Amino acid sequence: MGDYSLDYVVSEERLHAVVFVLYHQGEVLLEKRKAEKIEDAGMIDIPGGYIEIGENVKIALEREVNEELSVLAKNYFYLTCIDYPKTDGRIVKLHYVCVTQWDGEIDALEAEEVFWQKIFQKDNLYLNQDRLALSLLETKLDEIKE
Repeated sequence: MGDYSLDYVVSEERLHAVVFVLYHQGEVLLEKRKAEKIEDAGMIDIPGGYIEIGENVKIALEREVNEELSVLAKNYFYLTCIDYPKTDGRIVKLHYVCVTQWDGEIDALEAEEVFWQKIFQKDNLYLNQDRLALSLLETKLDEIKE
């Protein structure tokens, strides 16, 4: 899954994206992508966006959370990085970050809708990578409780 962190700076031409798992009281925020989206239209997934060359994961997270959901990420931690093979053969590095605190009211600026769902309910997620990331988050949360 790679050796990455919030400080990792994207410097190569390879595609990288930050995927932000907003977590609150056993639930995660998911999105239904707009029907007119070119990629994965109408699918249910965890919100995210591409990291620009020269940005680190932290800066991209803060920018993308605001652009997509109109909130400011306040408390978060790096979860994992998982490869996602696109249909055109390119590989996207998905950097998953768990956001546990934010300022502002969540608004679906880029998606058709956003909604809360129990973390253990993963069957409706389009990407296997999202299901894996949520399983890793569940494990991490269980470790924190112990």
